[in-house]
Amino acid sequence: MPRDQVLRIEIAGQWTASEFSELMSQLEFLYNVAQFSELEFDRRFTWTYLFRRLRGQSLYPFDPYLSAQFDLYEESQLVRFDIQRIVRGLPGRELHELTVIRILYASPGFVDLTGLGKEIEQIRLFVMDVIDRYLHREDRRIAQDGATQDVLARKLENAKTLLKLSGKAGIDQETIQMLIRQVLTADYFLEGKVISGKITSVAPSSD
Repeated sequence: MPRDQVLRIEIAGQWTASEFSELMSQLEFLYNVAQFSELEFDRRFTWTYLFRRLRGQSLYPFDPYLSAQFDLYEESQLVRFDIQRIVRGLPGRELHELTVIRILYASPGFVDLTGLGKEIEQIRLFVMDVIDRYLHREDRRIAQDGATQDVLARKLENAKTLLKLSGKAGIDQETIQMLIRQVLTADYFLEGKVISGKITSVAPSSD
């Protein structure tokens, strides 16, 4: 049986209820992606969920901005739901959910999460890369400029490393882009909390 590990996210400052809820949601998504990345599929696997495409008339046909916003929101919900269904629904796989085991709400404080060891380690590496981009670079001004090519390239590399897409036979380019966009959404949320000083560190913890 896979061994569970504990991950500690160190936090600071004041968090709203919606911010804290979003943190848990994004970490759960990354955990599901980490489980997904460990799965091996051959070409007989049918991408029943991920091959779904947005269809139907937009709710905002006369407002391209609102239409694009709605499409991205719907894509986000579909992709995250699909990933969760895949990791939970494959036959022969035991369900291992990300679980909160301890919270110290203070400044500084922390959140302890437990889950499968390999997947917990992938989350740790992902979040550490976000932190390193902004706290441990010589030129912090450049590091905080999310538009620089260097930072964008590192974000993409971090997302692709987590997803391990090369081992997913039969996945098309459009689906790859959808997956990457959602991982980058989690990256964007986490980097905002790092820049604001609300996430200060991530490390393994003893239970």
